[in-house]
Amino acid sequence: MRCAPALLAPVLAAGVLAAAAGAGTIVTVGPAANGKTVRLKVGATLVVRLAGNPTTGYTWSTKAVDRRVLKPLPIAYSASSNLPGSGGIFRIRFRAIARGTTTLRLVYARPFEHTAPPRRFSLRVVVS
Repeated sequence: MRCAPALLAPVLAAGVLAAAAGAGTIVTVGPAANGKTVRLKVGATLVVRLAGNPTTGYTWSTKAVDRRVLKPLPIAYSASSNLPGSGGIFRIRFRAIARGTTTLRLVYARPFEHTAPPRRFSLRVVVS
């Protein structure tokens, strides 16, 4: 069944990413989801895809998340080309392990520096 774009507008305007994400389902979000809400079912996997370039010393890492609700999984990175110094995409993954609500906060920073990160990502996650 297809939904007309006009029917989706209230959901998008409210900042909620609706997902029929049950056990075994993978829900992928990107930079456009920053500051939004995503709804998952227990057993679903959340993948946050964000651009970055580890050759500069910067990497995405989890700043905050309720680990009773979302279990962090290994972060994957793939370069966009074989050229030295080229950037790519980080895939920061989590498994929904229990019902609850958490705010996922990610930062793009150099782990060895103690300055404010140049980029941040935040996502409210509701698991039912």
